[in-house]
Amino acid sequence: MTDALALGMGSCFGSGYALVRLGLLASQAGTRWRVLDRPAPLDVFVGRTAELGHVAEVVALVQSGQPWLVAIEGDPGVGKTALARRCLAQARGLRVLSARGDQAETDLDFGLADQLFRAAGGGIGPVPPAAGTGPAASSFAVGARLLEVVGEQQAAGAVAIVVDDLQWADRRSMEALTFMLRRLSVDPVVAVVIYRGPGGLLDGPARRMLRSVENRARIPLGGLGPDEVASLAAALMAEPLDPWHDDAALDGRSRMYAVLWRPLLAEGLIGSGQAEQAAVVLDQLRAGSGQVSYIQPALAWLDGWLAEQRDHPEEALRIYQLGEGTVSTRSPVHTARLLLAHGRLLRRTGNRKDAVERLRRAHALFSALRAAPLLARTEAELAECHLSGGQAKKQSVLALTSRETEVAHLVGKGLSNPEIAAELFISRKAVEYHLGNIYAKCGVQGRQQLRRFVDQWRQPAAV
Repeated sequence: MTDALALGMGSCFGSGYALVRLGLLASQAGTRWRVLDRPAPLDVFVGRTAELGHVAEVVALVQSGQPWLVAIEGDPGVGKTALARRCLAQARGLRVLSARGDQAETDLDFGLADQLFRAAGGGIGPVPPAAGTGPAASSFAVGARLLEVVGEQQAAGAVAIVVDDLQWADRRSMEALTFMLRRLSVDPVVAVVIYRGPGGLLDGPARRMLRSVENRARIPLGGLGPDEVASLAAALMAEPLDPWHDDAALDGRSRMYAVLWRPLLAEGLIGSGQAEQAAVVLDQLRAGSGQVSYIQPALAWLDGWLAEQRDHPEEALRIYQLGEGTVSTRSPVHTARLLLAHGRLLRRTGNRKDAVERLRRAHALFSALRAAPLLARTEAELAECHLSGGQAKKQSVLALTSRETEVAHLVGKGLSNPEIAAELFISRKAVEYHLGNIYAKCGVQGRQQLRRFVDQWRQPAAV
C-alpha cells in the first residue's frame, strides 16, 4: 500500500476560515444596505499553501490514471469544505460529483448515493433487490451501478467524488461507495471525503470506506496561523463596513446573534488599527447587550485594549479593574481574555505582583478550556515575569501534537497498536514512536495509565 500522505498543521487559532467574505448588496444611492445569505465566493482565500500543494500533487497522479482518496478532517468551522472547493476549483478538467451527509438523514438508505447519481444526471432508479431481502435494494447492486456511472463520467476526463460531512452519511451509501472504490484500478478518480475529525470517531462503514483505496492522503486541518489571519483581515478590511453601522441593514438572525459576532468584529478592528470603526462596533454591542451579564467581561477587555491602542494605558488599567467586577462563570473565555489583558498591561507598567496573580487565573481558565493558543500566550507573559519554568508551565495534554493526541485517543478507546496503525494509515513503528513521546510528555507508564489519563482529559472542564 502506498504510504498515506499525512500533513499536520499546527493550529495557532482554534478556528478561522481561509475563505471568508461578507455578502453585501448596495442598491441605488440613498437606500439601505442589505445583507445577502449566499455562499462566499472564492476570491478571498489565504494560507493552506501546503495542503493545496499536496492535493495538487494527488490530482496530477489521478489524471495519470491512479485512483486516490483524500481525507480532510478537522473541527467544525475550520475551513475543510472551503479547502476542498478551492483545491477542486484549481484543478483543470475534473468532473465533480458531490454529496453531503445530513444529520437528519443518517437512517435514510442510499440518501447520499442518490445525491451522487443526481449529480451525474439521474437518480438511483430501479435497483435489483438483494437475494432474500424482499424489496430492499442491495448495497452491492447500488455500488455496481455507481461504478458504471463513474465509468461513463470518465469519458470526459478525471472524476472527483466529493462527500462532505461524512460523519452523517448513511450506512448503505458507505457500503456502496466502498464496493465501488475497491474496484478502481487504473481509473482517473479521486474521492475527496470531508469529516469532523479524528477519523477514529467515525462509525465502522465510514472507516472501512476510508481504507477502500490503496493510495490515500490524509489532511488533518488546523486553524490559520497568525500571518495567515493577518492576511485574511487585510483582505476583508477592503470590504466596506458601513452596512454594519445600521442595525436595520441586518437580517433577523444576524441581529439575534450580534452579541456573539460583534466582539469578534471589534477584536479584528482593534488589532488592525481601525480604532474609530472598533469604537462604533463596541457602542453597538453595549447598546444591544442590555443586561446580558456574560458579555460584560468582553466589553471590558475590548474597551481596555482599545484604550491601549489609543495610547491611554492609565485609562485601560481603570477599565480592566472595573471590568473584573463583572466576571462570570458563564463567560470563562471573555473572563480569561480580560485577565490576560489586565495582567499583560500590569507587567508592562511594572506591577509584577498583581500581574502574576491575574495571569495565573487566566492560565487556569485557558487550561480548563484547552485553549492552546491563548494558554501559550499567557505562559509567555508569565515567563516575562521571570517565573521559573516549573512555575510558568507544566506538561499537559496541550503539549501533545495533533498526531499524538489521535494516538492517545485511540489507546483510550482500547485499540491495539496494529489497529491504531490501520486507523491512522501509519506504520506500527510510527505508533510506537508516538506512544513513547506521549508517555514522556504526560508522565505516564504504560497503556493502562494512559487510558486513565485520557479518561480524565475527556471530562468536561469546570470553569
